[in-house]
Amino acid sequence: EQFPLMSVIITARNEEKMIESCISSILEQNYPNFEIIYVDAESTDKTFEIVTRLESKIKLFKNCKRFVCVKKNAESPAKGRNIAVKLSQGQFVAFTDADCIASKNWLEQLIIHLKKGDQAVGGPNIIKHFKFSKIVNAIDKVLGTFLGSSGAPQFLKIEKITEVHGIPACNLSVARKTFDKLNGFNEKLRYNEDTDFCYRLAENGCKIIYNPNATVDHYIGLDSFKEFSKFVYNYGVGRGK
Repeated sequence: EQFPLMSVIITARNEEKMIESCISSILEQNYPNFEIIYVDAESTDKTFEIVTRLESKIKLFKNCKRFVCVKKNAESPAKGRNIAVKLSQGQFVAFTDADCIASKNWLEQLIIHLKKGDQAVGGPNIIKHFKFSKIVNAIDKVLGTFLGSSGAPQFLKIEKITEVHGIPACNLSVARKTFDKLNGFNEKLRYNEDTDFCYRLAENGCKIIYNPNATVDHYIGLDSFKEFSKFVYNYGVGRGK
């Protein structure tokens, strides 16, 4: 099939600041055959209302064939994503986060490799900020180096299509049958569930391809040294687990 159905999976809780930009960037994808599956982890702000309003406009976007928007008790991103995948109908699933904005050709760039038989594909997770300072600039410079990123494609800037050992869940796509075979994400992990998933992919002999043209901008909120320190601590604890 030339354009197999792709299911875009998003789960969120209290992301009213970014969710409209995120969902809009998916609705405006160039790829002509996709669906959006959104699981709201019982938001207490306006996130769910914003998504249901966008869902009602689906007829304006001919490339989006289906939009499912549900509220569920999902105490971790891993659980929210697993619930969403069960509701999906696509041959391939692509994950992003509520604080991400996908480039218009994001799905097109992922499907190129998925159709070749590569079992998992992702791309750059470009860190963006709401405010700028010397601290923010320093954080970006450190994370973009091999040493600062520990070689993780989560932050390291890679210039060419290459095989990698892991890709973050904010920019990760996989064949649905592969996802099911691995029983999805580990719901016991609050952080680094994507690292664990990629580790299990590799254990099962799956190739993970990094395509520098499949980009998402990630407004991760690392706008101060305090936020950066907390993030690195949680990331480190998650890696340890």
